[in-house]
Amino acid sequence: MQEEKFLNVLKSRMVDGIIYVSSDYATSNKLLADLSIPVVFIDRKIEKSGNMGSVQIDNYQAMKEVAEYISKKGCNGSD
Repeated sequence: MQEEKFLNVLKSRMVDGIIYVSSDYATSNKLLADLSIPVVFIDRKIEKSGNMGSVQIDNYQAMKEVAEYISKKGCNGSD
């Protein structure tokens, strides 16, 4: 598995931590749980435990803010 190879390379290079984006949470969780370095998942809700945490975004709210910003700038979609 390619993810496992990449993680082993990072581990061998003694990185201080990993910021991780993956579509396969179950596999990732198993591979990363045993590492002794901090791991942060991006846009993936996980229970904080040991070395793992997560950072998420409210996609609905973010798109609402983008639409409001564009609207205030005068773009109405018919240009």
